[in-house]
Amino acid sequence: MKGKHVKSALSYIGVAMIAASTSFGLAMYYYAHELSAEYEELSVEYGRLRELVDLVGKGASLESKYTLRYEYHRVDSAFRIQGPWNCLMYSPYDNSTLYLVLSIRTILSKSCVSLSVQRGNAFDFEIDETAPVIWSANATASSIYYVPLASEGWYTISLVGPIRKHLDASGEVIGHTLGPMPGPFEDVDCSMSIRMIYEREYSPFATKPC
Repeated sequence: MKGKHVKSALSYIGVAMIAASTSFGLAMYYYAHELSAEYEELSVEYGRLRELVDLVGKGASLESKYTLRYEYHRVDSAFRIQGPWNCLMYSPYDNSTLYLVLSIRTILSKSCVSLSVQRGNAFDFEIDETAPVIWSANATASSIYYVPLASEGWYTISLVGPIRKHLDASGEVIGHTLGPMPGPFEDVDCSMSIRMIYEREYSPFATKPC
């Protein structure tokens, strides 16, 4: 009987050791899997940030917030105009969101501020097609806007309407034209801050002056 109890105890110990070994192995597997997933996520994020750094090396600026300005004042028969009222912005993420805060410091009763976001670089002379407008608004008062960006890449943001290509008789791009300007009906003084949201957090982006 004593031998039976010893064998039974040894069997229980063996089963417990196998169970513990299996649990430890599974724990290590899941831990290694989590580390692998975290490493992959960090590698992707590093690649995106490295892409932004590379753009900075090519003349872009790395930003967490960028401000556009449009100021138009008529003085007698002349007028004064100030910017920058447009810019190029590069989003390193798919499915990000532009967070735009527009502040208009003058009362507009005869005109509006023509906001627009175009997919791509609207000032690229090597592309004949006009960059498509993915969002626009005619604002007469201070407002907040959320603009979804479906894919990573360059976007053209403007306070004076979409940027269009100006072609010569042969169809060659020789310049650009702006959308409808807020003046000359009345004075305009406005600015718009630009931030980018990705996964509910503010994220860095690259900008270039136009």
